[in-house]
Amino acid sequence: MFVFESDLHLFRDQLNHIMKNSPIKDIDIYKAGYTKRLEVSLIVSLLILIILFYLFPVFLSGAFILPDISNPQITVIEIPQTVQKYAKRPPQPSRPAIPIPSDDIALLDDIPIEFEQVQDFIMPGKIFNPDELEGLPYMPRQVLEVLPEKTENNPKGEILLSLHIDKNGKVKTHKVISNTTGSDICLQHVIKAAYSSRWQPVIIDSSIYEYWIYKTYKFE
Repeated sequence: MFVFESDLHLFRDQLNHIMKNSPIKDIDIYKAGYTKRLEVSLIVSLLILIILFYLFPVFLSGAFILPDISNPQITVIEIPQTVQKYAKRPPQPSRPAIPIPSDDIALLDDIPIEFEQVQDFIMPGKIFNPDELEGLPYMPRQVLEVLPEKTENNPKGEILLSLHIDKNGKVKTHKVISNTTGSDICLQHVIKAAYSSRWQPVIIDSSIYEYWIYKTYKFE
């Protein structure tokens, strides 16, 4: 208690000093001793709690003590099985329809195609034009596409090329059909990308043929 009373006197003296002198300067003095006063107050409160625990170690007011059960007994109750008399069962699903046997479907006979009918169309050494590719059994597709390099000006438009594809699927020659971008650099990048790409060769009756095809490059 002596520490608490001395601390209380110190607090009163500092408070009177703050009221008499400059408030800004004295508040700094008050803050400087705040940590010390806080530690002292915490120590005093802990001491009071420790003394209370030593003076009153057991607190039995309103305590409930469980009785000692030495021989517990377990009773089994049989619950009778219940029956729902008025419960409606879901309707049975309908039986699947039995397929009715029918006659076999008559298939038409295969019509053989004579080689003479297309002999003029696929003569040896023929080079197919883009319009003639539509009459082939399949349309040759591009198997490897290389995109053109990006230019700094970012032109907009389309470049249409006519590419001559050889028997290996490579571009042999080309023709510039149209160029709406107005950029020669962009056209050079497109031509370089086209020559690096690959197309599917045209194979008819174990013979490989060259062809021309259109390729469009769009810039947006």
